[in-house]
Amino acid sequence: MDRTDQAIYRRGEVLLVELPFADITGSKVRPVVVVQNDIANKVSGNLIVVSVSARVPHRLLPTQHRVEAASPVGRQAGLIKDSVIDCSVIYTVAKNRIRRKLGALPDEAMSKIDVCLRVSLALD
Repeated sequence: MDRTDQAIYRRGEVLLVELPFADITGSKVRPVVVVQNDIANKVSGNLIVVSVSARVPHRLLPTQHRVEAASPVGRQAGLIKDSVIDCSVIYTVAKNRIRRKLGALPDEAMSKIDVCLRVSLALD
C-alpha cells in the first residue's frame, strides 16, 4: 500500500522508510513505528517514529520492546522476523520518504511502547 506525502498516517502504524546510518555515511530502508499523535500526523509533513530492528538482543533494555513475528501482534504489524522496537532510536522523517505501510501495532502493544518512550525520554 503506497502513499503520497499527503497521506494520513496513524500512531502505531509500522512503515518502511529510508533511514540514514548513525554515522551519516549512507542509508537503508527500514521498518519504523509511528509514535507521534494522530492530530500532528494529520497536519505535519513529518512523522516522529522509532526504530524497528531484527537484531534482537538476549537481554532487552527498558527502552526496547520485543515482538515475535509469528505472534498475533507481529503478524498484525507486518513483521517477517522477530524484532525489537527501540524507543531510544527516534527519528523525524518527512512523509514523502515513506515507502509503504507494513501493518499496525494493537493498542496493548502501543501501551508497552509508551512505557519504553517514557523511560527513553525520562518523562516519569
